[in-house]
Amino acid sequence: MNVTRLSAFLMLILAVCCVPIITTADSIDNEYEDEATGDVSIDSELVEMSAEELNNLAGTALKNGDILAAVNTYQTAMGMYPDDPVAYYNLGFILVDYLLDTQAGIPLLQKAVELDPDNGDSWFYLGTAFAIIEDHQSAYDAFQKAVDINSKNDAAWYFLGMAAESLGNVDEALKAFNEALTINPNNPRVLESKGVLLSVRGEHEEALEVLKRAESNRDPVDPESLIVLFHIGINNLALENTDLALEAFQKVSKMTAQNNLEEGFITTAIYNIGVLQSAAGDTSTAISTLQQAAERSDDPATSLLYLGRAYLDEENYSEAIRALNRAIAADPENGAAYFYLGNALGDIGDNQGAFDAFINAVTYDPDNSMAWENLGMILFMQENYIDAAPAFADAVRLNQRNGNAWSYFARTLWYNGDEEGAVEAFNRAFKLIEEPDAILLNDYGAALNDLGRYTEALDAFDRALALDDSVPDFWFNKGNVLNNLADFERAITAYQKAVSMDPSPLGYNNIGLLYMRSQDYENALKAFESALNLNDFLSDVWTNKAQALYQLERYEEALQAVESALAVEAFPPAVEFKGIIEEQLAS
Repeated sequence: MNVTRLSAFLMLILAVCCVPIITTADSIDNEYEDEATGDVSIDSELVEMSAEELNNLAGTALKNGDILAAVNTYQTAMGMYPDDPVAYYNLGFILVDYLLDTQAGIPLLQKAVELDPDNGDSWFYLGTAFAIIEDHQSAYDAFQKAVDINSKNDAAWYFLGMAAESLGNVDEALKAFNEALTINPNNPRVLESKGVLLSVRGEHEEALEVLKRAESNRDPVDPESLIVLFHIGINNLALENTDLALEAFQKVSKMTAQNNLEEGFITTAIYNIGVLQSAAGDTSTAISTLQQAAERSDDPATSLLYLGRAYLDEENYSEAIRALNRAIAADPENGAAYFYLGNALGDIGDNQGAFDAFINAVTYDPDNSMAWENLGMILFMQENYIDAAPAFADAVRLNQRNGNAWSYFARTLWYNGDEEGAVEAFNRAFKLIEEPDAILLNDYGAALNDLGRYTEALDAFDRALALDDSVPDFWFNKGNVLNNLADFERAITAYQKAVSMDPSPLGYNNIGLLYMRSQDYENALKAFESALNLNDFLSDVWTNKAQALYQLERYEEALQAVESALAVEAFPPAVEFKGIIEEQLAS
C-alpha cells in the first residue's frame, strides 16, 4: 500500500471525528509550540477553573468553531495542570487534525501518553500522527499500544495493519486486518486493504472474494470504490477471467472520467483494457486503446511496450519496431521492450539487430528465460555454439520446464564435444516435449553413437525415420550406427537410401568400404567410382579404389589409381600401397 493512500485514509478517519471549522492556522499565535514543556501563558479569567472545567470549555469552543479560543483554553489548562493529560491530548489532536501541524502535535500527544499510558485514544492519535509523517515504525508501536489497551478498536487494528504493511511485514498486516474484520466484518476500507495485500501476494482467488465483499459494502457511485474495482480487474486478469477483468477496468475508466479523478487511474484502466483486448485476439482494437493510453500517460513506456506487442501479433513489424523503440526511449532500461524488439527484428531477418536487442534484454532483465533462449538461438544460427551454450544454460536455469531450450542446450553441448552433458540435456528435453520432432531424435542418436551407446542410438534414428524418412542425413546416421554394430548388410542399405536422396562422396565411400569388408570388390569399385565422379580430389577414395582393383587383380589400374591419390596429396597409406602394387607388378 503506498504512503499517499495511507495518509489520505488517516486524514479521512480523523476528519470524521471532528466538527468542520473555518478558522485557519494563520489565525493562531505560536504559543502552542512550547506546550509540551509547560512554558505557556495563563489567561487570568480562567485561573479559578478546574482542569475538567477548562477542558469542557475548550471542547465547547471547538464545537462552535472557535478554534482560537479552544487552543488558548487548552494552553491555560496545560499551564495550570501540567500533569493532566487531557489538555495535551486534545491540543495535540487539534494540531494534527484541524491545523495539519503534525510535527507540533506529536510532542503533545507523546506527553499525553506519558501522563496517561493506559489511554488507548491517545496512543491511537499518536499513531496517526506518526503515520502522516511516514514514521511507520513509531506508528506501528503506537497502534500496537492502542490495541493492547482496547482490543475492540477496529480502527486501531486497521491502522496497525497499514503500518505493518508499510514496514514490509505482510503477515502482521493481514493478522491486524483480520482482527479489524472480526470486530466489523463489513468495513469496506479494511476489506479493500486486505484484498489488495492478498493480490500483491499472488493469492488472487481469496483476494477476489474479499474485494467483492468490499465492493458490495460500498456505494456504487462512491468514487473511492474505483480502487476496489481496479483490483478486482487485476485479480480477474491474473486468474484469466478476461471478460470479468475487462468489465471491471471499463467501469474504472468510466467512473474516473465521470468524477474527474486522478488521471493515473483512467490511464491505467485504459492500458489494462488494451492488454485484455490484445490477449483476446482483438489486436486492432487493442492497438487503438493502447495508443490512447500511451498518449495520456506521463510514463508511456509500458503502454508502448504492449502497443508494440499488439503490432507484433498482427505481424506489422515496422510499427512494432517503432513502438518498441519509443518504449525504450521512454525507459532505456526496459528489458521487456528490448526482448520484443529482438523478436520483431529477428522476424524480419535482422539477426544482428536482434542479437543486440537480446543482449540488452538480458542485461536489464537477467531473469527473462525467453530472452536468454532467443539470444542462444541467434548464436546457434550463427554456428557460434561456444557462446550459445551458456545462453541456453541460463534459459533452462531460469525455466527448467522449457523443453525447447533444453533441446538446443543439448545440441550445443554435443557440438562442443560434451556428449555426456548433451545426452543428459536431451533426456531432460524428452521429459518435457510430448512429441519430439525427427531432428531432435536424430541429434540425440548422434550423441549416443559418439558415446558408443549404439543400440540406443539405433532406436533414436529409427524413431526419427518413422517421423520423417525423407531426410538423407537420418539414413546416413543410421548407416553409421549399423556399421558400428557390425550389421554391414543393413548399413549398406541405409547408406544407399541416403545417397539416393543426396549423392555424396562420403556416402558412396562408406558403401564401398562395407562391400570391401564382405569381399564384394566389384560393387566396392562401383561405389568408389561413384564417389570420385562427385569429387575426384579425395586421396583416401583413390586409395580405396586402388585396393579394390588390386583385389580384382587389375594391378595396372590399381597403380594408376594410387598415383592419382598421390597427385592429390602425399597420403601415407597411398605411398605404402604403391610399393605393394609395384612389388606385385615386378614379380
